[in-house]
Amino acid sequence: MRNGSRNDYRTLDVYTTAWLILQGFTPRLINEDSKIVFSFPASKKLFEEMSRFNNGATVEVARFVLTVKNLKAQVFSQKR
Repeated sequence: MRNGSRNDYRTLDVYTTAWLILQGFTPRLINEDSKIVFSFPASKKLFEEMSRFNNGATVEVARFVLTVKNLKAQVFSQKR
């Protein structure tokens, strides 16, 4: 999902977002038509990290799961 500003990458995918957070990126959560969208400033580094994730990069599972849980809590809180 890539909309909004040409300089933003937007996604609904909590797992890609969790990976990007673990790589040092910080998403902005946007409430868009009753859905929470994760938005990142687009950059070459961001797309390189997404490519790594999509090609099977590894991460410590406990950190990944904790990050996903935190994101889901933020989404739930934002929807209220």
